[in-house]
Amino acid sequence: MAQKIQRLTALAVSRASTPGLYADGAGLYLRVGRGGSKSWALRYMLKGKPREMGLGALTKVSLADARKKASDARLLLSAGRDPLTERRVEETRRAAAEKHAACADGSKSSLIGQKSAGIEPARIRLAGGAISVTYCRRDQRCERLGIMPPSPTPRSQRS
Repeated sequence: MAQKIQRLTALAVSRASTPGLYADGAGLYLRVGRGGSKSWALRYMLKGKPREMGLGALTKVSLADARKKASDARLLLSAGRDPLTERRVEETRRAAAEKHAACADGSKSSLIGQKSAGIEPARIRLAGGAISVTYCRRDQRCERLGIMPPSPTPRSQRS
């Protein structure tokens, strides 16, 4: 029997108040919390393991938007890619671009928060190694890390 999708309606979403998961179909769920908070989640299997990806709160993501996001994630899954990893990589790239813009700006005021936070160079590690990251160092220079394998040095010896 075919799996029914788009079971929820806008009215059903707004009326859902009992805590739990409400299925829309094809892995998309409305999660209602104990306090009445509502959010969207996409549940899927990847390499035999169950995964769950949050799509946003109901106040920011409508039913139609949640369905669109779920559809985009399913396309990534059909191509053999993990939507959670793809989202993390994109967020990392966006954050690195913002930090790079702050360094390129050259204004000390934009770097005060970063300098006080003590941003140090770091690699973002994924399953296949490190990805390319732009970041700012304490001396306010911008550098670019290329794609490189994980460092063989132990953590205790890293500076």
